[in-house]
Amino acid sequence: LSEIALDLHVLRTLTPLQTRLSNAINGVPTSQEDIYTALLLVDEWGRGFVAETDYRLEATNTIQFEKAMRDRELEAVCAPRVVPELVRDTVLVTEWVEGTRLDRDVSPDVPRLCGVAINAYLTMLLDT
Repeated sequence: LSEIALDLHVLRTLTPLQTRLSNAINGVPTSQEDIYTALLLVDEWGRGFVAETDYRLEATNTIQFEKAMRDRELEAVCAPRVVPELVRDTVLVTEWVEGTRLDRDVSPDVPRLCGVAINAYLTMLLDT
């Protein structure tokens, strides 16, 4: 966790410079509000990133995501079953899910499945 904290500190330190450079490249003046907004985004991203290293929370999120997909009748989307008795602070154990990754699938059903994946992602992002 200390390495993550250092990386986030460096990212946060460089954010004002990156914001000024991006705005300059795009011919847009930089306001303090621009820098403040960019720092808020970095902070929020950092909170989410650190939360993902909490494997017990990730186990709970996986279970909730699976339930959310069932509740919305998105049967084409699944999450691996968590093995709760094996989950630890630094380990998340799930069952193996057989299947083909969409980016490697050659079936004509891929465009429809991509739509399902986007729907599932937005559900996860906005609802769960």
